[in-house]
Amino acid sequence: MHDMIRSVILLLAAPVLCICAGADDTLATLRAGGLVPVKTTQISMQKEDLRISPREIEVRYTFRNDSDKNVESIVEFPLPVIDGGDLYHVPIHFPSKDPVNFVDFRVWVNGAEVVPQVEIIARDASGHDVTAAVRAAGLPLTVDTHSFDAAVKNLAPDQLRRLTDSELLVDEGSSPRDFYWPTWALDVRFHWNQVFPANSTVEVRHVYKPIIGGSYLYLNAGEDAQDVKKTARTTLTPYCGTEKDAARAYAIAQKRQGQNGAGTNPGIYLYEKQIGFVLETANNWKGPIGDFHLTVTTGGPDDIFATCATGVTQTSPATYEVHRTNFSPDRDLDILILQTQGWDTN
Repeated sequence: MHDMIRSVILLLAAPVLCICAGADDTLATLRAGGLVPVKTTQISMQKEDLRISPREIEVRYTFRNDSDKNVESIVEFPLPVIDGGDLYHVPIHFPSKDPVNFVDFRVWVNGAEVVPQVEIIARDASGHDVTAAVRAAGLPLTVDTHSFDAAVKNLAPDQLRRLTDSELLVDEGSSPRDFYWPTWALDVRFHWNQVFPANSTVEVRHVYKPIIGGSYLYLNAGEDAQDVKKTARTTLTPYCGTEKDAARAYAIAQKRQGQNGAGTNPGIYLYEKQIGFVLETANNWKGPIGDFHLTVTTGGPDDIFATCATGVTQTSPATYEVHRTNFSPDRDLDILILQTQGWDTN
């Protein structure tokens, strides 16, 4: 049997709504990402097939162990870190009702589904682990605010006082009873053991539903055309949107105005869907990505797609692709989709 080289490999899921210790990225929009290894000279990423839509992200990797020894690893997939205050004050759309696996994460290795273990950590604003204190108080580690509120109601007054004094809970003093919310962030991590056989390839596939950041862009076709386009450009510019994209947004507003008929409100809403994916961590593998293929599918032909990624080709009215060889990413991927058909992503 080959000797075993032991390492730890991280599968990064997301930057966050909060700043959390140990995260590779802490951005304003929730991201989802790819496999993040320790720096290795044994394992190369031969292929990455990344498929992104507002409904699901699927990634297929082909890894090769170029050494003469098996490499045994702990592969870890952290979900987006969720700040307790944001749970109560920011509208967050969780793709799944599962209070732990709230992105419906699943993983397969060489075609066989892997059932990962799960670790849930509560971290305070400084990134310190306060899990033991939260559990000792009888409070659940969950994104389900209803079950959390029910647990808080069962706490004795002296318990509530200790938790607020230690700044683990905030009391907003709302009537008819006090309103409490947690100050800690939830760090949920899935992990499993993985062996990369010597001089062999391993196929890893995972799917999950993205937590999408965004809002509404209001365009009033009854206003001056340049003003409407300027409004669209403000949203599109951070994603390298063009004048052509702004003109399309105005044209959509005009089209909808005509469909609504005379005398109706000429304004429309475009739904901003912001999706992020961590790419730069692929540079931790041995060498560049041999074959990288990105496919982004929007909701329909009227949707506007923008990204600062280079080499994008539109291959159908609602599909955009990037194909690179020997690819070493120098930035992460940020995508904006302006949709006309509504907010639902389920």
